[in-house]
Amino acid sequence: QKKLLLEEDNLVLDSRIGFFWEAKLGIEKVDIFLDVADAVAASRAFVTDSRLADRKFKDLNDTLLCNQRRIEVEKERYQVLYGIKDYHDRENFDLIINTTHMYASNVCKIIYDYIMTPI
Repeated sequence: QKKLLLEEDNLVLDSRIGFFWEAKLGIEKVDIFLDVADAVAASRAFVTDSRLADRKFKDLNDTLLCNQRRIEVEKERYQVLYGIKDYHDRENFDLIINTTHMYASNVCKIIYDYIMTPI
């Protein structure tokens, strides 16, 4: 990610801690947090997983528990490796969108409008 951030221009980067690297490297950026209710996140992941031949999740509850465990493990890892206390801290982001009841196309429009609005 660091290499991409330094070499590319007009880049869209899907990263849980992109805000950390961008700030550290002094790169101009827009940080966007896509929020979703835990149950909806689990449902989305489970539906995607159910389409795969090699499924990871037994059921929706298993998916929810796995998501929660992953978040806790990542929080601990990012704290140890980078000193980031909470990578979900909304203070790290310029735009926060709750996607719980939204279609992807609506989310994209909000992001596009935000980026294209002159400062």
